Amino acid sequence: MVIDIYLKNEKEKIDFHFPVNPFDSLSIKKEKRFETVDIVNLGEFDIKKEGEKIREISFKTFLPNLYDASYCRYSELKNPIEVVAMLEKWVDQAEPLRLIVTGFGYNGLVTISNFSNTQTAGREEDRDIEITFRTYRELKIETLKKDTKSNTKTDLKDNRPNTQTKSKIYTVKASDTLYKIAKNLLGKGSRWPEIYNIPENKKVIGKNPNIIKKGQKLVIPSK
Repeated sequence: MVIDIYLKNEKEKIDFHFPVNPFDSLSIKKEKRFETVDIVNLGEFDIKKEGEKIREISFKTFLPNLYDASYCRYSELKNPIEVVAMLEKWVDQAEPLRLIVTGFGYNGLVTISNFSNTQTAGREEDRDIEITFRTYRELKIETLKKDTKSNTKTDLKDNRPNTQTKSKIYTVKASDTLYKIAKNLLGKGSRWPEIYNIPENKKVIGKNPNIIKKGQKLVIPSK
């Protein structure tokens, strides 16, 4: 299987294509998360936990100074010393990198967890490197916004239904009686006590509900 390995630094807008594929193999390590518990008289047991451990991807390769068609993936090679300096810088970078391995089906965000380079006798201008990536998972923490206006008064709208009885004011005419008013305004003359028993009306009419005078203002309840 032919593969190509790319490392993209989206922060610095730099794409790096590893010039030589891994020497022996490209290793991807993924583990389930377990918690080991010791149960009295039964021994240790592994309990599976939610989620998964961070995946590791590692390989060994080298950075050639001169192009060789038998193993180089492209001819325009970068200086190995400059590439080593770039990768060492990326090790300390907080922002993740994007690792793409064609033919292997991998494309994901990673950080460089380990990087080493070696100068070999007889190939002093080349650099042998070993690199390990860890898959990147962003930790999102939600924070609550603090209200700095602690003295601000908030008016709450009263959404309670209005249970008060709607009423209107009626001006007594000549020849009116409470019975007649109740019949005309409330639909039934027998409801005249509802008019009289309103405290405001009792004060106006007095003790005798049979005597009302022209011009008096009476509160009429709703139908």
